[in-house]
Amino acid sequence: MTECSSALRLIFPQWQGADISVLIPELEPDEASTGYYLGAELLNFLAPENPEQKTVTVPVSLEVKDRKIQDGILDRDIILEQTKDALNILQRENPDRIVTLGGECSVSVVPFTYLAAKYEDDVAVVWIDAHPDITMPGDVYPAYHAMAVAALVGRGG
Repeated sequence: MTECSSALRLIFPQWQGADISVLIPELEPDEASTGYYLGAELLNFLAPENPEQKTVTVPVSLEVKDRKIQDGILDRDIILEQTKDALNILQRENPDRIVTLGGECSVSVVPFTYLAAKYEDDVAVVWIDAHPDITMPGDVYPAYHAMAVAALVGRGG
């Protein structure tokens, strides 16, 4: 394996891939999902800094618009735009390693995809999560965070 020399700390506070309001009805829908944004900020604050590691934040809007399902995915257009922004950052910075501190589960899709392309046949992913993230577009729960692993294997929209 190639020796890793550069690392990037990627702050990706995406919240649009989740729809927590269906799980926690006591919270206002806007407050429930945007909590992922705060979670990313807290992780960035709490995780030890590495002076040799550049930090870049993916721009993510806190504006809650009329959330709609397109092609079986909630907020698909916004997620696609933020995904492109994250990928552009990684391509520009060209890191060998990535520490992703983010919102919901789907923020891992871009770094994993980038690293898989960079290292071709010499990459492995160990996914440990409370749920399998293999929901498909069009399933009963349209939130993209539950489709992360499905997306990584080319089935998530």
